[in-house]
Amino acid sequence: MKVSYLYWNARGLGKSRKRLKNLVTKFHPKLLVIAEPMARISRLDMWHDRLHFDGCCSNVEEGGKLWLFWSQDLHLVVENMGDQFLTVRITNLNDFRITFVYAKCSYLERRRLWDSLMGANIHHLPWMVMGDFNIIRNDSERRGGRPRLALAMEEFNSWVGSCGLLDMPSCGNSLSWCNGHSGRSRHWARLDRCLFNTVALDAFPGANMEYLARTSSDHAPMAVSLENQLIRYGFPSFKFQQMWVSHAQFFYCVSHSWNGDDVGGSRLYMLVTKLKRLKIALRTWNKHTFGKTVSHIAALKNRIKGLEASLQTEYAEDVEDDLVASQLELSVWLNREEQRLAQQAKQRWIQKGEANSAFFRAVSRRNHKEVKAMQLEDGSILSSPKQIHDGAITYFSNFLKAGNSCDEPNLGDLVQLTISQDDNDLLSCVPLSQEVYDALCSIPEDSSSGPDGFGSGFYRSCWHIVGTDVVAAVSEFFQGMALPRFFNATHLVLIPKVENPTSFDKFRPISLCNVFYKICTKIMVNRLSPLLANFISPEQ
Repeated sequence: MKVSYLYWNARGLGKSRKRLKNLVTKFHPKLLVIAEPMARISRLDMWHDRLHFDGCCSNVEEGGKLWLFWSQDLHLVVENMGDQFLTVRITNLNDFRITFVYAKCSYLERRRLWDSLMGANIHHLPWMVMGDFNIIRNDSERRGGRPRLALAMEEFNSWVGSCGLLDMPSCGNSLSWCNGHSGRSRHWARLDRCLFNTVALDAFPGANMEYLARTSSDHAPMAVSLENQLIRYGFPSFKFQQMWVSHAQFFYCVSHSWNGDDVGGSRLYMLVTKLKRLKIALRTWNKHTFGKTVSHIAALKNRIKGLEASLQTEYAEDVEDDLVASQLELSVWLNREEQRLAQQAKQRWIQKGEANSAFFRAVSRRNHKEVKAMQLEDGSILSSPKQIHDGAITYFSNFLKAGNSCDEPNLGDLVQLTISQDDNDLLSCVPLSQEVYDALCSIPEDSSSGPDGFGSGFYRSCWHIVGTDVVAAVSEFFQGMALPRFFNATHLVLIPKVENPTSFDKFRPISLCNVFYKICTKIMVNRLSPLLANFISPEQ
């Protein structure tokens, strides 16, 4: 399901008639909001008919600065209004509440708005707040002009934090308002924005906002698209979860799979086979063990609530024991969920015990940047996930492919022999178990894993099970055996160079290698580092 909304501070409908019709024709929004129409309220019905909407309303009793139009697909109820906002509830969309804002220029008058919306805040229901807030959150949200009042920004940020709101992911331009001047006197700012709470994010994980082009108004229209599922392309990858280690059955599952049927071939290929087999076993085990974590936590909370109510009525020792056991079990499951979400969101600064699952989930999803469209060098636009996927493969395959080979001159006579036989023996000798383990421990547990999905946390936790095979495989590599493709494979990850990239050249590719590959390279680096001074010539 996809629902689109359009908000525009038109600064007068008289000069914006054509622009408004074009917007409605192009985007077919289910809901349209016009701020500052600068028209008599008697013309509301005329615009309702002209734009072909089924319903309309306005905060006419509070000044009529917000006009709202919607289609019959939305069962809409007006809940509250003021001179700076209008709140509606969509009953056939999970009781989704939307507050449209047209804030005053004075921060003193905006305080009334923050107080009014603070009272309307309902954490357990999906809520979205969008519109012209007439204030930015920090100085990075402006270009040119005088700095905004620090107190006004602090009050705005305090209200956003108290209501548990997040900025909706956006694409395209990052600033929404321009003073219309030219040259150095032109100012830009992000006065318009769309915020929503974590409940709305759970309901619509694919939500996205875009600033459209400015024309007749100094404000850019906002097009909001609510989708209840993210568009995925390809197969979900396996990733080892550090929280699995805390479960009593985890090591049994790993040991049972790892020490299963004997595997033939070299030590390297034995390790590949065991890792593939373990991946399948852990997928199944995780599905049965942690597949209903959220519902299990909710059930434990309800059970504790019922036991506490029972104890308040009449004390019973067995009820008390049951309550303590349930609280301990809840604490364990909350810690596991906290660890999983923290690993997913990759937030190292969060201390244990400070977790809020909704916040972690929100951070994780906000960190996940979904590319909606890409432009090629010939001007064509890729819009579907498959087109973007295929386009990325083509672009970076050409970008990273090897150049034409040519005959290189022999410079061997110019290279002095500075590495002794003892040094060479040290570089190529088979590593001992402790050297392999030290190289493993130098890899952070929360570093991103490679294509096999097993991070260093897995190897550290299960070293007593997998250590012998890992050391044997590393030894075989140092004896001259080529690494299988399984270990050589990498994940190519695209890091945006700019905030909202629109073409493939705005990405920087990096490779995520498997941990086994990192162990081998770290051993070589550790051995080579002390010898660098011997064969690197000093700077002249």
